[in-house]
Amino acid sequence: GAAGSGKSEWILQRIKNDLRREEKKKIILLVPEQATFRFEYELSVDEAIGGILSVQVLSFQRLAWQILQKVGGGSKVVISPVGKLMILRKELAALGDELFFLKKAANRPGYMQLLSQSIAEFKRYRLSPEALFGVLEEQLAERSLLSEKLREITTVYDGYCRRFGAESIDHDDMLTLLLEKIPFDDDLKDTVIFIDEFNHFLPQELAIIGALMKKCSGMTIALTLSTAHEHEFLQRRVFRQAVQTLEALKGLALKENVMIEEDILLDHAYRWREAPALEFLANHYFAAAADGFKG
Repeated sequence: GAAGSGKSEWILQRIKNDLRREEKKKIILLVPEQATFRFEYELSVDEAIGGILSVQVLSFQRLAWQILQKVGGGSKVVISPVGKLMILRKELAALGDELFFLKKAANRPGYMQLLSQSIAEFKRYRLSPEALFGVLEEQLAERSLLSEKLREITTVYDGYCRRFGAESIDHDDMLTLLLEKIPFDDDLKDTVIFIDEFNHFLPQELAIIGALMKKCSGMTIALTLSTAHEHEFLQRRVFRQAVQTLEALKGLALKENVMIEEDILLDHAYRWREAPALEFLANHYFAAAADGFKG
């Protein structure tokens, strides 16, 4: 449904109804880190369900910690962002004259943070040093400014990964480790999962959702999409990212042989019930032409 159509309220009501029918039913509500407190509060203040002991409101990182604590891997030492920068600087110093572009830029203010962010992006998009070296060999065989810079960054990335022992990981490795451990968490077999407040998912997160689909007893995902499918402009341009996410999720379900239930479309903008001017703006913001608001 569109923004304000009641997707979050629908999920919360569904969770409450499930708990009324089966008090000890295992439920996970997966939301972004910044939304966890709001959803926990919404559930905990409802006297009708008498608490949320069987409901866990988690982000991807919190889910990782929880599963790793149960099935193993939670004892690994997580390197802090400062420690990550120190390891990167040590790797740059060790490579020395093998680097040309990075050696010159390493002492510029903020450059190490940018390099750290680049490595984090590689991990979130599931790009290993081996995969990047493969791209360099196959598609960027000719020497160019781009290929040489990417080669140096990949060399640093490869050395950075090799410096981690078996007992240490960085923050971005948590979800990779979670992906490996999900098949061993038998508690997920009886768990229903709801996912809300996401507009899109990174490849690392999509892989985790695919693994959860295969393991859990049911999954519901809310996405912000126009329900007016006849408006091709809205689907292709305004909601393009959400449409691509929906297609990726359905592709994952087919790949994992998970049954896909019929879509639930919410087409009433409850958020604007007491603000007709905002409702008019929301409905006509992308319209090529519209009559003026009368109110």
